[in-house]
Amino acid sequence: MKKIIVPFLVVGILLSGCTLFKQDPQKAVNGGVAKFSEVKVMNSDLILNGTMQSPAGEQPSNVKFSIKATGKTDLADDSSPKVDSALKVELAFDDQKGSADVSLRIVDKKMFAKIENLVMPGADKSFVEQFSSILNTWWSMPLTEESSIGKLTK
Repeated sequence: MKKIIVPFLVVGILLSGCTLFKQDPQKAVNGGVAKFSEVKVMNSDLILNGTMQSPAGEQPSNVKFSIKATGKTDLADDSSPKVDSALKVELAFDDQKGSADVSLRIVDKKMFAKIENLVMPGADKSFVEQFSSILNTWWSMPLTEESSIGKLTK
C-alpha cells in the first residue's frame, strides 16, 4: 500500500505547483505585472513612508514623510480613464509637523484637485493667509498631449 501512496503523493505535489525548483523571480514579477495590466477597475490603498537625513550641521537634519492614498480607478475606457483618490500627506521637519488632505479626480481627460486641509506650523502668517484662499476650491488641468502632464501620462 505504501508503494502506491508514495508515487501518487509525488505526482500530486508536482502537479500542484510545489516543485523542488523555484520559479525565476524576474519571471514571477513579469507575470504579476502582466496580470496587473489586465485589471480595468480597481480599489487601491497605497501607504508610502520615508525618512531623509541631512549631512551633519545642515537644517532640517531629519525629514520624515508619510503619504496615504486611497481611491478607485476605472480604466475600462482607454481613451478616458477615471480616478477618484484621497491623499493624506504628513511631513515632519525635525520638530515641526505639517499635513495636507487632498482630493484628486481624473475625468474626461481633466485632472481635478482640491486641498481640503492644510497644517503648516512655523510658516509665515501672511503665507498661511494667502494659501488658505485656495483651500476647498477645485482646480483643474487638462490631460491632453499638449499639456506637460499629458506628456507624462502617455
